[in-house]
Amino acid sequence: IPNFIDLYEQNERYVIILAPGSYEIDYILKVKVPKFIPRISILNVSIPSKVKSGEKLGVVLNVKNIGNASATFFVKIYDVETGKILNSTNVILEPGISQTIKLIIQTPQVGQQKTWYLRVICGHDNVIDDKKELTLTIYVSKPFFMSMWFFIIIAIIIIVIIGIIIKVSRRSKIEEIKPSLSEVDYMIINYLKKKKSAYQSEISQALKLPKTTVWRHLRKLEKYVIIKIERYGNVNIVRLVG
Repeated sequence: IPNFIDLYEQNERYVIILAPGSYEIDYILKVKVPKFIPRISILNVSIPSKVKSGEKLGVVLNVKNIGNASATFFVKIYDVETGKILNSTNVILEPGISQTIKLIIQTPQVGQQKTWYLRVICGHDNVIDDKKELTLTIYVSKPFFMSMWFFIIIAIIIIVIIGIIIKVSRRSKIEEIKPSLSEVDYMIINYLKKKKSAYQSEISQALKLPKTTVWRHLRKLEKYVIIKIERYGNVNIVRLVG
C-alpha cells in the first residue's frame, strides 16, 4: 500500500494508518482443508481364562470407529507363538459407531497344561489402528475311557471290600454263637458249604436225620442269620448267607 502513514502490530494484528482517500485492498485467506481419517479402537475383549485342549471358544470384541470417516475395518486374531491367523473378519463402521464381534477359534491339542498367547489387531487398508494382547491357560482333560476305567476299578474295590466285610462279619458272628451251635448245626453248615444250596428234604436224607430235627436246626440257624430258607411251592430251599 503506497503512502501509508504508519504500520505497526497490535494484539497479534497489523495496523496500517492511511491518509484520507479511497483505497482498494486485496488479501489472501489461507483455508485449512479438514482431513477425513477413519480409526478403529478395541473397547474391550471377552475371553475365558481357562480352556480345554482342542476345544472351540468364542472371542467377543467390542470395537468402535473413533475417526471422522467411515471405512471397512479388518479384525484378526493371531497365535503369537506360531504367527498363524486363527480367525478374521471385516466390519463397516460409520464415525462414532461401535459394534460387537464374535470370532470362533480352535485351541491347539496339547499334552500338558500350557499358557496360550494371542494378539488381536484391527485397522483399515494396511494400517493397524489398535491391538490387544490376550493370555489364557489351556488344560488337558483326561480321556473318557480313562475316567470310566477309574470308576470301574473303584467300584470293584468297593465290592471286594464289602464282600470281605460281610465274610469277616459272618465269621465273627459264627464265632460268637459257636457255643450255641450243636454238632447237627455244624453238619448242616458243612453240607451247605459243599452244595451251596439244597432242599430241606435233601439235607435230611444226606445227613440221615429226621425231618423234624433238621427243620428245628434250620430255624435255629436262620435265626442266627447263618442260612436263609426260601419257600418254593411245597418245598424249602436252604442257602448259606453271604
